[in-house]
Amino acid sequence: MIYLTACTHYGHANIIRHCERPFANVAEMNDALVEGINSTVGPKDELWHLGDVAMGQTATGEFLERLNISAGHLHIIPGNHDRVRRLEAMLAWGDPFVLHPPIVDRKFQVVGRVVRVTLCHYPMLSWPASCHGSWHFFGHCHGQLDPARVPGRAADVSVDCWGFKPVPLERLLGVRT
Repeated sequence: MIYLTACTHYGHANIIRHCERPFANVAEMNDALVEGINSTVGPKDELWHLGDVAMGQTATGEFLERLNISAGHLHIIPGNHDRVRRLEAMLAWGDPFVLHPPIVDRKFQVVGRVVRVTLCHYPMLSWPASCHGSWHFFGHCHGQLDPARVPGRAADVSVDCWGFKPVPLERLLGVRT
């Protein structure tokens, strides 16, 4: 199964206040984020993280080390908070991790059909093949973007929108398994 998430901001105390997250402190938030991923994503699943992974090089490494994701099954598209030092920390983490460019346009096999998807940290009004049935998933907005401004076949996958857990691609596409 393929899961999407974004904007975990692991180790970022101010995000609790900025996004009104229901956590008393950063340690509680960090634990909830790790538990949300580890209890949802199985060893054969893929997780696509659409940016703003963690705040600080140490926090980034700690977050990645706490995840129970198989080698090659974690895909990261950088966000605006994923600066050079943090990206270096991610790359130093090792082989279970695949770093992608800021915009990924690809096809996924979902319940016996092929679906074209554009993944990016930022929302777009138009994306590759948007007029031909493709989908777009993004983060950055933390669920605060007016739904009337989100084009059809697009959705915010920030943890703030999905109970601090990754969301299955099938659910986003409305596919019944």
